[in-house]
Parts: sequence; structure tokens; C-alpha cells
Amino acid sequence: MKHYPLKRIFHMSAHDAEQTVEGEYQSRKDSPSTIQWHFPLGQWPLFCCITSDLAAKIEKILSLELQISQLWNRLPGAARTHYLFNLLLAEVVATNEIEGIHFTRREVAEALDNTSGTQYKRFHEFSQLYFRLANDERIEFPTTLTEIRQQYDQLLGDEIAAEDELDGELFRAATVTITDGQQQVHRGVESEAAIHQLLNEFLATVNSAEDNRLIRILASHFMFEFVHPFYDGNGRMGRFLLSVALREALSTSTALTISRQLAEDKAKYYKAFTTTEDPMNRGEVTFFVEAMADVILNAQQYLLEELQMKSYQCERLEQRIAELSNSPEQVLPVSLTGNEIGTLYVLAQVRLFGPEYGIKLEHVADTVGKEKRTARKYLAELEAAGLAMPTSRRPLRFQLAPAGLDLLGLEPADHESASGIYF
Repeated sequence: MKHYPLKRIFHMSAHDAEQTVEGEYQSRKDSPSTIQWHFPLGQWPLFCCITSDLAAKIEKILSLELQISQLWNRLPGAARTHYLFNLLLAEVVATNEIEGIHFTRREVAEALDNTSGTQYKRFHEFSQLYFRLANDERIEFPTTLTEIRQQYDQLLGDEIAAEDELDGELFRAATVTITDGQQQVHRGVESEAAIHQLLNEFLATVNSAEDNRLIRILASHFMFEFVHPFYDGNGRMGRFLLSVALREALSTSTALTISRQLAEDKAKYYKAFTTTEDPMNRGEVTFFVEAMADVILNAQQYLLEELQMKSYQCERLEQRIAELSNSPEQVLPVSLTGNEIGTLYVLAQVRLFGPEYGIKLEHVADTVGKEKRTARKYLAELEAAGLAMPTSRRPLRFQLAPAGLDLLGLEPADHESASGIYF
């Protein structure tokens, strides 16, 4: 039997609708496959039924995660690093885009580069936290209310307008409402005491060692957004916390595609909130968790298709590099050393997996295991041979030139110009 929202069951019932819904509610709430929380939505405690559909979605998520991991582990190190960086840029852009805040990938990259400048200061820290997430640095999920506030200040402190600064002990003291431009669609929890109480349940849910961890993480995202503890930045903070939690349960690459996928599935995402908040559904979060599981599945499918394509391209690239290394005099228009061919290989990986504006000199040096001046020498030789070109001077970045792309059998991007200068 299909698992319908209680509200729909009420409207489907020809007779004794209230009694029918009450019986179904008690059956769902008391089922051994139901998770319940001390998190009230009005008079109803939040609960999630682990339906056969939801269980199948979770099983498929774990299966796809294994496939993603197998493809991921076959990629060379530089490819993985730069692909994660590309995902990071897209994720920062997407999580802001959902809130109507518009950045470009290039602006995010410049914010990461400019640690002391003021031009991008207002989202430098925001981008840095995602950068740490992408680099597998340990970002602890908060365990206390104070840590939630500290992480909020670090993520968004420079972006919050004066009128939206927090006025409570840790969170907002006044009430907030959210409208769709015509009517109220959500009213945040009323008092700071209630915010504290519900956020403690949120923390307990995410940090629990109990079974069904992924379901608990997805339900916790609803909890955080329902509480709405801040005047501004709730969505971005909630999605960041979701990514941190998902990185512990799934892969970093999956965790870094959630906001991008939510931006695509925004209507479904918001509808799932509305369904759960409807008093006639009596606190059932099942449909929200199912919707979020679909978001993860869509994100994984995107990743899997990309990684399959990139893996194939990488295999062809490795074959071409092997040809250059084994018979350089027959293939290359100029004489290159093994180290210079290795540097060419790094640039090619960035072309396939990284951002469109190339790789910084120090990252080339790190990847080839040489000092910066030595790596610069290799790049100079490639530049002199017409195979590489700078894309910026400060910081110094390089990418493959059209001749390098042609030599390695890689397609140029539509936006690439003869000069390649983007900054």
C-alpha cells in the first residue's frame, strides 16, 4: 500500500475521516520501523516512518556511493584535487544562489586567493570553510549551542547586515517570519529558550551513534531550518551543516554537490518543507526525508556520469602521456624532458577536472614534488614550446595552450581565447 501523507488520507476518506486518520497516525507512530524525536511541530512530535520506498532509496544511495568510490580511487591525485576544487566553487555559488545572492566561480576563487584584501572579504571566510571541507580537513560537527553560534559567525559573520545582527544570548531574541512575497510560509520558533531546546534535539540527532544515520541526518536538516535560529543566513548555515554531516556518512564529492542539486530541485525541496509543516500531517517528516534522499540520488547520478566520462578521458590521456614519454622524438614537435612531460600531464588533469582558469604555480610544484623555481622552469619550457600559457600573473596560473590541447587530444572549451588571460 502506498504511503500517503495523513492530510491526503483525510481527503481520500469517504466516511469517518478523522477516525481513519487517527488510526493511521497511531499505526505509523507506534510502528517498530518508525523513528521519533522530542521535537514538537505544534502538538505533534516529529517522526519518520522507514517505509519500503525510503529503505530502497537509502540502499541505492549506499550502492551508488560504492560505485563513485571505485571510480574516484582510479583517478590520479591531481585530478581528484582539482575536481574537488571545481565542486567546491560550484557548491559555494549554488548555496548562495538559492538565497538570491549571486557570486561567480571566479569571484569565489579570487576570494580564496586574496587572504588579506578587502574586495572579497565578505565571503572569504565562507569560501574558506568550504575549501577546508573539500580538502578533507577535519571540520567537527557542532556538539553544543555555543559551537553552532561560533560556526555561524565564522561562516557568515562578515555578511550579516547590522539590522540582522543577533540580539539574544546566542541566537535571535525576536520572532521571524518568512513569506513568498504574498503570504507567510513559515514562522520561526518563538522564543530563544525554545530555540535552545529544539537545537539541542537537533544536535543529539546528528551526533547520535544509533542506526539509520543517514535518515537521522536528513531529518535533522528539517529540524534546523524549522527552528530558523538566526535573522539571516539560516539556509546557507543549514546547508553547510548538512554537507559537514554528509561528509561523515558519504563521500566528500557527494557532500559537495548537495547545494547544486538543491538549487535544481528547489521547488521539490520547498514543497517537502511545506508538507511536513502542515498540521494535518501531524509531524511526519517521512516525505521530507524521502525528498532529500532523492536529492542525494540525483547528485550521485550526476557525479557518477561525470566521473565515468572523466575516467575514460583520463585513461586516454594516460595513454597519450605514455606515448610521449616512450617515444618523444617521434611525437613531440620539440624536445621535452620527463619532468616537463610530467608537468604537461598535471596541466592536462587540471584541464579535464579543474576550474577553467588553470592551476597556480605552487600547486604545480606541490604536485610534481619540486620547488617553485624548478616547477617554474618546467612551465617556462612548455610555454616556450607553445604548449602552455599563463592565465593570470597575480597569482601566477597556467593552463594548456591550444597546441598543448591538440597534442594531447583534448578539446578546447568554447570560452578559451588565444591569450587565455582571464584576470
